[in-house]
Amino acid sequence: FLEVEDNSSERRYHKRNMAFLIAGFCFNYTAFLALQSLQSSLNSKNGIGLLGLAVMAFGTVISATLISPPAIKYFGELRLLQYSAIGFANLIAANALRIDTYLVLSFAAFGLMAGMFWPSQYRYLTLTAKAYSRVTRQ
Repeated sequence: FLEVEDNSSERRYHKRNMAFLIAGFCFNYTAFLALQSLQSSLNSKNGIGLLGLAVMAFGTVISATLISPPAIKYFGELRLLQYSAIGFANLIAANALRIDTYLVLSFAAFGLMAGMFWPSQYRYLTLTAKAYSRVTRQ
């Protein structure tokens, strides 16, 4: 005689996590990519927009390769995803205020946060998918 476990609440939990991850990704990156595309036009004075994009790209590469592995171990995937949202909010505020120094520093901070966001998001997605497959026995 096999006991049948009721895994419906755990299934809903994993599905809800995936829905929040997907929605957060879509909302954040839709707004961010539009803002990123306009940087060279919006902040053309003294080339601040292009400088900010370059600093962001450099920070993302450094963060993804050197900082994110120990940060994921220390904070965990979900907490690091939450902390990375600060980088998005900071960049939006910097574009609203349009102070050159703050804008470049915000791009640098965003680059560091984005470099930790991508690996933690992929790892969290993988762990959630594995947990869901264990629950559904697939």
